[in-house]
Amino acid sequence: MKFNFFFIGEGVFNFPVVKNLKGEHLLLSITHCDDIGITIAYPEEHPVGVDIERVNEKNSDALESMINASESDIISNLPVSKIAGMGLIWTIKEALSKIFRTGLMMDFSNFEVSKIDFNGQYFLSEYKNAGQYKAISVINNPYITSIVIPGRSEIDTDQLMELITSVVKE
Repeated sequence: MKFNFFFIGEGVFNFPVVKNLKGEHLLLSITHCDDIGITIAYPEEHPVGVDIERVNEKNSDALESMINASESDIISNLPVSKIAGMGLIWTIKEALSKIFRTGLMMDFSNFEVSKIDFNGQYFLSEYKNAGQYKAISVINNPYITSIVIPGRSEIDTDQLMELITSVVKE
């Protein structure tokens, strides 16, 4: 049996980097909140971003500062509270920022959300300035989890829901 040893390092802007993995070009998206952590490893040619947040009134000012009027209109048409809608948009934007490896260092207006649909189980979102990506989000109170993948990619949403539900338990 052959073992491959690797570790998770840090890039110049603090994004995670897989080190010492020969022949593979894997990247990572990492998120954590409270005692929950989610890491997605993906091939370099198929970017993925993930974010999880606990939404509550204490962080409503910070969330609201990152949302524009158009996004506020989108929230008002969703079957969620205003604070949950703001948290949803936050995770959708932050997950995309992880694909671009900028995190909060880039103006969040670049990650503007143009559309959010709810199918009764999860939210599917699109971006104004990044039409090549889509976000799939789940609200599992008090947490919101968003995963961003290329727009033409398919994901087993049943498996995703099962995974998020098993990881995100209050």
